[in-house]
Amino acid sequence: SEHTGNSVEEWLEVVSSRSTISGLKKRIAVDGAEGALFNGETLVFTGSLREVRAVAAEAAGLLGFNVRDTVTADTTFLVVGTQDADKLGGYNKSSKHRKAESLAGKGQEISILTEEDFWALVKAKRKSR
Repeated sequence: SEHTGNSVEEWLEVVSSRSTISGLKKRIAVDGAEGALFNGETLVFTGSLREVRAVAAEAAGLLGFNVRDTVTADTTFLVVGTQDADKLGGYNKSSKHRKAESLAGKGQEISILTEEDFWALVKAKRKSR
């Protein structure tokens, strides 16, 4: 569903109720200036996105994210796009998604977002300025 009319606080309520994001509330400074909101956070995309990945990476960069290609101990956000079953090697999640869940299981604070939630975050942040 489209969340373009939501404030950041309303968006947080929506995603918290879905339990898709762990620890997001305590890492968001709602009053942060653009480019500072997610400074120090590292984001990785997996799967096919409805937007060109370079566009999604640029949008993430505007929010202050460091965008990387692989999930590492520095990764704090994973955005999961559409997964191609033929590329998953018999798994139901990508290797990046599985690695992120493994790191989270070891205590790393990592939030896993759907692509829809990522774009809702981008739109909510732009509207809150």
